[in-house]
Amino acid sequence: VFFPEDDSNFIYVEVEKPQGSELAQTDLSVREVEEILYVDARVESFVTEVGSGSQFGAGGSGSKLANITVNLKDSRKQTSQEIAQDMRKDFEPITSARISISQPSGGPPSGAPVLITFSGDDRLALTEAVERAERILSDIPGTSEITTSTRTDSAEFVVKLDTAKAAQLGVQPAVVADTLRTALYGSKATDVRTGTDDIEVRVLLDLNPTYQDPSETNTVTIDAVRELTVPGLQGPVPLASIATITYGSANTAIKHEDGVRTATVQSTLAPKGNAIAVTQAFQQQIAESPLPEGVTMNVGGETEDVGQTFTEMFIALIAGAALMLAILVLEFNSFRHSLYLLLLIPLSLIGVLFGLMITGQPLSFPSMLGVIALAGVIINHAIILMDSIARIGRENPEQTLTDVVVEAASIRFRPIVLTTVTTVVGMIPLSLASALWGPLAFTIMFGLTFAMVLTLVLVPVLYHRWPGKEVLAHFKPETISS
Repeated sequence: VFFPEDDSNFIYVEVEKPQGSELAQTDLSVREVEEILYVDARVESFVTEVGSGSQFGAGGSGSKLANITVNLKDSRKQTSQEIAQDMRKDFEPITSARISISQPSGGPPSGAPVLITFSGDDRLALTEAVERAERILSDIPGTSEITTSTRTDSAEFVVKLDTAKAAQLGVQPAVVADTLRTALYGSKATDVRTGTDDIEVRVLLDLNPTYQDPSETNTVTIDAVRELTVPGLQGPVPLASIATITYGSANTAIKHEDGVRTATVQSTLAPKGNAIAVTQAFQQQIAESPLPEGVTMNVGGETEDVGQTFTEMFIALIAGAALMLAILVLEFNSFRHSLYLLLLIPLSLIGVLFGLMITGQPLSFPSMLGVIALAGVIINHAIILMDSIARIGRENPEQTLTDVVVEAASIRFRPIVLTTVTTVVGMIPLSLASALWGPLAFTIMFGLTFAMVLTLVLVPVLYHRWPGKEVLAHFKPETISS
């Protein structure tokens, strides 16, 4: 994963009603959620906003959306992840709206764990691809809170003017547009000054004469639009006689990337869900049938972040190893012995992965930082041991190679063990600090411990087994141990 989830003090609840729902209807569904939160002993307080989605969730605005920011108590026994999972079950009986729950991600803000982007010029084809992707993701284990960029799309009246008929009856297209704008959105009539303030007065056509409340006058039906009349040279002309009026889908926002229209599907993860596994399963299922013509797909989200970040960190690790190799060759004047020392870096990953496994930590960005930091630390002990072997060999040419290696390893045994133990013990508080820093601490602790064993065992064995002709020439043939 990119960043492991941490225990948070906040949970974000989003409420979404069907398209066209009024603010009062959304508020009623919000109150159903609030009644459950009122009796939850783990909740300290919450703030509700009707008419807008959470900025930390899918976002958006409109009368069908609402969001609740829940502040959890500090004295709770459960983590925020466990509480969020319990709340999902508590909200299941609410069928009047779609309820989604999220929480702040560990580390800096990032995109959704699973993000699928479709690109193309055909809006209908994009909508078809998005709906298909949403169905596939909902059937994959490990996904939760699936949302699409088309979730806020609405319907609109589409008026197609027959210009030939309009010209025959003396109706100008600009007059039709002005009439519709005035009828549906109103036009400014005057300003009323009250003290230092000006109140704008707008006039709209009453398209709902059966209203019971003044706020219902702006409720418009397609039949009411068809019954509108527009002025012509020969008198009023029914709009329905010169135009075709239908319903059509409308985008509240049209997103582009590199000049190409895009639509997205994103998903959060259920407990123990993995973004890479979900993305791989999605790609396998959607590849079974072709996408609509002209639509291309790009997989992003956490999978893209992990791939890009891990690649960059791997390059940084290789570059660091190359610099260390140059310094080691200058120190020992031997590529062979320098490579023996660098061999500890990849082998130390055995201890790292084993430590992450037994502690239940995912391989993440902080743990990769620990690997890079570890690469420079574990070389230090090995350099000192290798230098001790070379120094003792130069000072005692009468000893056998075996005696030199054993003496150097025994001399450096105590310092290497003590420095490793003190470093590991010093990392324990960091491992308990948070879920963000825990993987980094565990990586260094287990990697350094395993590297200590490699330094005291593997380096002496390699030096003794393949010392090189230069080292063998330093000892007399009869004194070389078999």
